Amino acid sequence: MPSALLIFFVVGPIIQLETFTFWEKAIFEMLLIIAIAVPNTSILIKEEINLIEKEEFITSAKLMGGSRLRILSKHILPHLWPKLLLIYVQQVIAVLLLLAHLGILGLFFGGTTMREFTNEYEIPASDSNEWSGLIGGYYYQLRLAPWLVFFPVFSFAAVILAFNFMAEGIKQSANKLPLPKKDEEQE
Repeated sequence: MPSALLIFFVVGPIIQLETFTFWEKAIFEMLLIIAIAVPNTSILIKEEINLIEKEEFITSAKLMGGSRLRILSKHILPHLWPKLLLIYVQQVIAVLLLLAHLGILGLFFGGTTMREFTNEYEIPASDSNEWSGLIGGYYYQLRLAPWLVFFPVFSFAAVILAFNFMAEGIKQSANKLPLPKKDEEQE
């Protein structure tokens, strides 16, 4: 099940209630997004650690009697940091796309207020006026004034493109990183 639909069905009824404050709604939505992202992210990190543990230097460190904590701190973490940074950038992109999808569905970060558009028609409006709220709020007015949606969509696209460039740069630099220096041999 796509995470946008899961959040839509869980958070949707709560976000539109007037009984909760802006911060209560925002914290609830953040916690739900985190709860959805943590399992996938932990699986990615575990897979990266498993790849590093298959290297010969880890086997050598285990054979030489290195403790698990020492192997983790001196051998695994130096190789894992660039990959953690890449995973972080990828998760930021995923959250931005998720917020854009929720905006199109009319579910905005921090709360949704229904505002009167015509005498018998109401449109959703964002309480926090974030980009996804602007996209979703003006989505219904796309035929009347397409420029209202253009600038938030362009901004979202520019930020996502920038994060994609950062991720690509991290990938390229991680491939060129030298191995961590070993302590100088004592004579």
